[in-house]
Amino acid sequence: MIPRDGREMCHCSREIITQHVQPHLLKQLRTVGVAPAVLQGGIEASVINEARYGQVGQLSAIDTHAVDQQLAGTGALLVGPLLPSAAGKLLNVNADDVAMALAQQLQVTQLHFVTDVPGVLDANGCVVSRLTPALMNDLSASSVITGGMSVKLRAGLAVAATHTTKVTIGNVIEPAGTVLVA
Repeated sequence: MIPRDGREMCHCSREIITQHVQPHLLKQLRTVGVAPAVLQGGIEASVINEARYGQVGQLSAIDTHAVDQQLAGTGALLVGPLLPSAAGKLLNVNADDVAMALAQQLQVTQLHFVTDVPGVLDANGCVVSRLTPALMNDLSASSVITGGMSVKLRAGLAVAATHTTKVTIGNVIEPAGTVLVA
């Protein structure tokens, strides 16, 4: 099926995320002793440039009290890539940026970026246990780190640099992953 407009695309994306991706992640997280709630409300997005990017947005508001209440219920939140606008329209956002902003705003003690690999991999495919900005720059310069992983790492290192938050990246099967050190 090829969607005709952004509403159909968001509807399909929402179904895939809420019916397949989130339940799968929640199940995996429970196997390692983490039982997060899925973030529901308390955040809002605004459209970046609809004419150019369609239904793509960026985080524009955080209701700290509302998010704190959700976090207090389980101690952990699962953040996804769809956020509502002020008008209630779902927008595709970078969940890494949202997680970073929430971690900074709420001053959380831990932030884990979940990905499909066990952590940041070096040129030999081995997990890097601790990643500094200098090492990230070296791995990026040699094209070991590219694309979406670069975005996650920049967001994670920004949080690690400004707070006492332990920031890790990896999959949920091997929860040790890579610790980001500013």
